[in-house]
Amino acid sequence: MRLLYVFLIFINISILHAQTWTQLSNIGLPGGLANAATFSNSSYGFLCTGNNDVTEFDSLWRFDPLLNSWSRMANFPGASRKNTAYFQIDSIAYVGIGSQGATNYYNDFYAYNMNQNTWSAIANYPGLGRRITFSGSVNGKGYVAGGIYGSNPLRFASDFWEYDPSANTWTQITTFPLGGRASGISFAYGNEIYFGLGHNGTIDFNDLWAFNTVTRLWSQKTSFPGVARILSSCSVSNGFALVGGGIELGIVLHLNDYYLYDAVNNTWSSTLSFLNGGKSGANAFAIGNNYYLGGGRDRSTSISDDLWEYSNSTSFIENIVNARKVSYIFPNPNHGSFRLKSNLNQVTSVRIYSTEGRLILQEQISMEDLNLDFDLNPGLYFIKIQDDFGNSYSDKLIIN
Repeated sequence: MRLLYVFLIFINISILHAQTWTQLSNIGLPGGLANAATFSNSSYGFLCTGNNDVTEFDSLWRFDPLLNSWSRMANFPGASRKNTAYFQIDSIAYVGIGSQGATNYYNDFYAYNMNQNTWSAIANYPGLGRRITFSGSVNGKGYVAGGIYGSNPLRFASDFWEYDPSANTWTQITTFPLGGRASGISFAYGNEIYFGLGHNGTIDFNDLWAFNTVTRLWSQKTSFPGVARILSSCSVSNGFALVGGGIELGIVLHLNDYYLYDAVNNTWSSTLSFLNGGKSGANAFAIGNNYYLGGGRDRSTSISDDLWEYSNSTSFIENIVNARKVSYIFPNPNHGSFRLKSNLNQVTSVRIYSTEGRLILQEQISMEDLNLDFDLNPGLYFIKIQDDFGNSYSDKLIIN
């Protein structure tokens, strides 16, 4: 038993500092895909619309991390386009506005049900048609701000709108401290929606702002630590936003540095640089504890269709350590067969993760007292169970 404890201590110290980029299956689109709308649920990631150097798309693709495979889903019902605004509320993703070519701008918006693979039209965006906006969702509402419209010259919008799906209405919010700006990042955590980086046609920015949807007040956060930039990628998991890549305005140098923003503590930390060179306009989403990045324009100025998974064990293990523990796993260690009991009223899912945070398997169930039998290689894993209200418990699982 003493040897086992020493082994676990060694494993914990190692995985706390593990950061890895792993290449996964390409989407398989000739000419690649950039500037897509991205969203995800607990099982899949989605890429919708976007462009390559020849055309814009109306396609929707779904990625399954367990199978490492892509599936074509129901097409976006509007015109083919790129640089849309997008956000998701529960199992519904909202995609709209954007542009086709350099002069065709749209203001239509659609809702996609991830569970049913169906689209429906919603109220049009009330502002002018535009592209590369800031967008996201908090507390059941969607938010869209800024963006580019017009041509020769391009104009930078500074309006800010809130969408209420229950009423299917848009309401303008009068304050937007970023001014006319586009090509930045957006993400949400808690009661706040975060906007930052981007440019106003003259200079790039590296600032970060948060709008509290309860108090309706803005606050400036710690600035992004890298150089100011545009067309960066951003995805968020468990309160940590992975931000990086992009280009500097007027400099065709695709950046490959990435940073994690801790929304709880308002701090940034550097991460492992992207191993396959710089990217701009890349497609990013998160599933569970892992971040996914692919496509976009690379350092050769070509648009790719690759996909990479970034695992950061530091944030993953911190969440496991601080999470509520499963009340009963016996035996533990085991050979893959064990009994699990929790304080949840009705367990609906069981997930097993590797020490790198990779989802190994997932089972949908409906029990309180579980007898489980999994075919797992010997090693240390983490188990997470969840009920139909979203409550979850996590713990270590040791397979001999």
